[in-house]
Amino acid sequence: MKMVTVVFFNPNKPGGKRKEYKDGEKPINNYNKHCRVLIENAVTDHLVTARSKEKFFKEMEENGIEYRINTHGPHVQHGFALGPDCFNNEYDETADRRSTMNMLQLFWEVWPEFPPQLDAMRNDATDNIARNACGTALPNMTFGVTARL
Repeated sequence: MKMVTVVFFNPNKPGGKRKEYKDGEKPINNYNKHCRVLIENAVTDHLVTARSKEKFFKEMEENGIEYRINTHGPHVQHGFALGPDCFNNEYDETADRRSTMNMLQLFWEVWPEFPPQLDAMRNDATDNIARNACGTALPNMTFGVTARL
């Protein structure tokens, strides 16, 4: 099965370092031009530098990979979609809700035959509100028929 969708929330991990390779040792990347990449990022994310963004844009453009980056602000920080018990938590309810809806929208575009089941995202039978994994309430959305984009 080929990967058709990748979603990142706050794409850099704290303290994450890239492995340094010697000449001729670096693995060869195989790019899937059918894959769609969605990144949900915070405008004040101190772990995502201007240089890393430039390198990402260049790599995606050179290899014909479709991507979308949603930047949440004005005071949203790295970890905005992490719940209270997670490390590096800078939870922001609005950014968490919007990023979840962006992810569901992308899934619907890629797999229109499997619209998001918001009813299944309720905490229990008495909860009338769909929630994401963090417990953030999601608006009622109707996912209709669409052409595969």
